[in-house]
Amino acid sequence: SESPPISRSDILVRKLETTVSDVKEAAQKQQRDLSRELEPVVTNNMTPGYTAATSEAGTGSHRRRVALLENHVKSSAPAMFNEAVGGVVQKLDAIRSSIGKKLEADVVEGTLGALTTAYTPLWDEVGAEARAVRQQLAPKVRSILLEAANAVRRLKGDSGDAAGQGRDT
Repeated sequence: SESPPISRSDILVRKLETTVSDVKEAAQKQQRDLSRELEPVVTNNMTPGYTAATSEAGTGSHRRRVALLENHVKSSAPAMFNEAVGGVVQKLDAIRSSIGKKLEADVVEGTLGALTTAYTPLWDEVGAEARAVRQQLAPKVRSILLEAANAVRRLKGDSGDAAGQGRDT
């Protein structure tokens, strides 16, 4: 028992599934990489505040450390946020662009190519030259089809006779 042949649409669907899977995997990896980039920005911006806070000592130093850190966060937060988000947004834009290009190249172009190949005969105009060639080939094609049909008929007849003879014995 032979498996049915794989159609062009099945091949296209498999290619699309593979492309989408590859894009998802790449996007997840890039997302993890982006998450790792936030920490150094925050660390660099918070280091001066921590340094100032740890230099406090003596009575009431805890309260002063907390106040220094709170003030540092209040004053540094907008710049820290903009710096961290700016880099992430740029990289997200690059990721979006690369995903778009990958999908366009693999999915859109692949689909367009498959559809064009499949449906071009439906909208292509047949010119006089093509009609003349078809008319010249028609008798040969009819003859070949007739021979093929007769051969199939003979094979079916032969195998039927052989099967019938096998049952009688």
